[in-house]
Amino acid sequence: MNQLINQTKTHPSFGLALGGGGARGIAHIHVIEVLDELGLRPSVIAGTSIGAIYGAAYASGISGKEIRDYTLDLLKSKSSVMKRIYQKKPENLSDFFNPFTPSVFHAEAALEMILSDNVADRFSQTLIPFKAIATDFYAQKEAVLESGEIVPAIAASACLPVLLQPVMIGGKPHVDGGFVNPLPFEHIRGGVDFTIAVDVNGQPRPPRKSDTDIPGVMEVSMGVTQIVMGSLVREKLKSSRPDILLSPKVGEFLVMDFFRAREILVASSPIRDQLKRELERQFAKAGETL
Repeated sequence: MNQLINQTKTHPSFGLALGGGGARGIAHIHVIEVLDELGLRPSVIAGTSIGAIYGAAYASGISGKEIRDYTLDLLKSKSSVMKRIYQKKPENLSDFFNPFTPSVFHAEAALEMILSDNVADRFSQTLIPFKAIATDFYAQKEAVLESGEIVPAIAASACLPVLLQPVMIGGKPHVDGGFVNPLPFEHIRGGVDFTIAVDVNGQPRPPRKSDTDIPGVMEVSMGVTQIVMGSLVREKLKSSRPDILLSPKVGEFLVMDFFRAREILVASSPIRDQLKRELERQFAKAGETL
């Protein structure tokens, strides 16, 4: 595992918020790579859902290039995923597959099957302070997870209902953080000079010939989630905004289009130059240069 780049000069401090959006969150890789390229390192990271997964990897000291390589190797085909699962297969299938409830998979077991071995085990072991955002199901409120074991926290943050069984945190069931806070930029403000937030939710617009086509059951399920997340983000932005807001053009991809990882990276690549321009502006405000 490569260590994050050490700073050799002072610079304005910043926080990084990585939003939820399923496969569209693969675009987060560009942001991490640009920060690596510029020798910059956030003071704090907060992530929701896919943003929590990539945020945990980045906070653990895994470089953008390593995250890209791992993602593309894992998602190059369905057989690659199955190979990874077989290599880390649980002793009992019931630890991974849940035949007794409407949820298909145990979220923690499923995540452990595909997660990089270099992700820190505990929040206290990360190189950058990190927060994962989940939803406390019965309390109907946001849960900010920043202590204890990381895998249960990010599994809870990315726990899509129906597909994944809720994750027990502190004796209470938790589900995907996107239902309460899909872009958690307010959690990275303390003690930093500026904030960066990456919104990868997009819109529920699949590549159809006509908008009058009736969407399928899974498409509706995923699309409704996006509608809720998009509404929450728009309402938040009416009263408060991050200093740098990146919204890569990933709307053509479905939430579960993980096997289109290379296409997602190509489509979202313009945010690299946008981020550099925005960073230059923030540094100029502080009388510094990149």
